[in-house]
Amino acid sequence: MAKTSEMDLRDYGRILSRRKWWVLGSVLCGVAFAMILNTITDPVYRATVRIQISREPSRSLLTGEMLENPTTQSDNLALYTAAELITNRKLLARVVGTLREQGVLGGDEKPVAPWYRTLFNGRSATGAVAQLAGPTDTGDPLAAAVPQSQVDWLLGHISVEPVRDTRLVNIHVEHSKPRSAEQIANTVADMFVQYQVEQRSAGSSNLVTYLTTQIQEVRLSLQAAERASAHVKASADRAGAAERYSRLRDAAASDKVDLERLPVQSASLDALKKQLLDSETELAKARGIYKDRHPRLVMLESENESIRANIRHELEDAVAAARNELNAADARARSLTSPDEGSGSRNLATLESEITNQRELYNALLTKLKEAEITGQARGPLVEVIEPAAANSSPVRPRKLLNLIVCLFAGLTIGTGLAFLREYLRRTIRTPQDVDDYLQLPVMGLIPKA
Repeated sequence: MAKTSEMDLRDYGRILSRRKWWVLGSVLCGVAFAMILNTITDPVYRATVRIQISREPSRSLLTGEMLENPTTQSDNLALYTAAELITNRKLLARVVGTLREQGVLGGDEKPVAPWYRTLFNGRSATGAVAQLAGPTDTGDPLAAAVPQSQVDWLLGHISVEPVRDTRLVNIHVEHSKPRSAEQIANTVADMFVQYQVEQRSAGSSNLVTYLTTQIQEVRLSLQAAERASAHVKASADRAGAAERYSRLRDAAASDKVDLERLPVQSASLDALKKQLLDSETELAKARGIYKDRHPRLVMLESENESIRANIRHELEDAVAAARNELNAADARARSLTSPDEGSGSRNLATLESEITNQRELYNALLTKLKEAEITGQARGPLVEVIEPAAANSSPVRPRKLLNLIVCLFAGLTIGTGLAFLREYLRRTIRTPQDVDDYLQLPVMGLIPKA
């Protein structure tokens, strides 16, 4: 087996030796292609600007209360999300518009093909280039006038690289002119900082608007509950006043006043009731002593009637006061707006509980609104440019040595493949094994090659 394997390797060597011009020609073609590629490819320079993306404050500026407890995963997610926003088409459309006004970009930029970036740029064609599809609706007049081809061009020449285990992000821009690469990178970073400030300002404004709307709704709901509660209280007061007035009126209309069940209490009535009780006690004693029409008895009876007249007069005054109270309660109940349908069916305890809850919610929303206003005024930018762009002195493309090695290896591979293909396609009988394989005849002898 070892001998057979050795013979096979010798055969491979002889095949390559016999077809060496094919292999050499393919290698030379690969070298020539690499030299031509390095010659015709325009040099591309890379400029890098570094920005820092800070973390959102986790405590309230107003109360110092912990708003959220960020985890490492959520923090990294927020960082990478902010980094991906650098290559959104809305922002880049504004960048292109600004660069066109500055004269950095013309109108002849063409989008970079993803296969070219993958093959010769040494970086994946994902990321920014993956966003080439889809329209750009920015609402910005400057960005609206930008051709989509230039946005695609910028997407093909920009890449974002978050620095591991930091909050730093590198923005790489490639261009055939080093100065243009620096200007584009700096403009992208500056516009992204401005974009983040606008987004945060818009978010604060939207939050203030939302909280203001909620406060107005809660205020209206609280006022409705208070009106319903006042209506229920007024109705209850009117019913109580009507009951007291009815009882006092019946008591005053009765021929004999029941002192034990008078529907009203006052200091004067209590004093009169005590005087009447004393008068009746003394009158009862006098009737046991004196005969009818006795002056003493007549005097006591006259005093008793006078006290009862005073009590009746007090009852009449109480009836008048109760009538006035009833009229006032009725007027107050009629002056209040009738509650909404369904509110009248709720009792006073339910309404009071609802009012308490609505007031707590109203105060909480007021606190949130004040906090949002203070936070919006005190917020600083989360994105900051740490290092302005600086283009490399040497171009990053073409990679001449890499192109030469790749083309050399490709030529060698293609030449070797062609050599074995030619050997496979040939029909010349050269070895005794060929005679046995193709003719199935015994070999009588060999003629050595001179």
